[in-house]
Amino acid sequence: PPPPCAPPPPRLPPPAPLLPPPARWGAGGGPPSPRPSPPTLLCVARLDPVKGVDVLLEAAARVDPPTRFVVVGEGEERAALLDLRDRLGLSERVEFRSVPWDVRIADLVWAFDGFVLPSRVEGFPVTLVEAMLAGVPVVATRVGSVDEAGEDGVTGWIVPPEDPPALAGAVEALVADLDGARRRGDAGRERAEQRFTIERTIEEYLRLYRRLLGAERWSALSTQ
Repeated sequence: PPPPCAPPPPRLPPPAPLLPPPARWGAGGGPPSPRPSPPTLLCVARLDPVKGVDVLLEAAARVDPPTRFVVVGEGEERAALLDLRDRLGLSERVEFRSVPWDVRIADLVWAFDGFVLPSRVEGFPVTLVEAMLAGVPVVATRVGSVDEAGEDGVTGWIVPPEDPPALAGAVEALVADLDGARRRGDAGRERAEQRFTIERTIEEYLRLYRRLLGAERWSALSTQ
């Protein structure tokens, strides 16, 4: 008989984070835990030049301590970004974190004071909408459909791409008035719930089909 399969190797423990990992939280609710202190912002991105994580690091170097950043993602640029972080003197304020495959980012984002999307290129920014649905204020670059997802001055801050000073200024404005930032987060959640939930998406597709097919053909199909 064939030899038994060897058991899988144990999963290595994650590196010690700069802040305690927030408790899991999802649609089912549960009492929220306090957000970490000092102010901490999250970026979720593939570690690729188009995502602009290097721009975020350049901006972070301009933001006064003790504001911290957590970058969640993997990619070919990881080593180069870690080197840039260290050269900028940010090793104590910027953490690169890997998240296990069974942990949803949407279950973690709510525990941060803000969400940063520093992309050079973007399609529709799903992670931005996830942050908005969690009620987190967002700082993003004006690329792709970011203006469709969020609104500058209402749901957060939208700044030009490739502009570390502008990105840093938006982050500093967020942390300087956390109560005001949370109000923008509330506005973002309201906007996302009105426009970007699966129920809303289904409604919009049905409205599109009705318009394309015409009332008579739509009615015939609906009664089949």
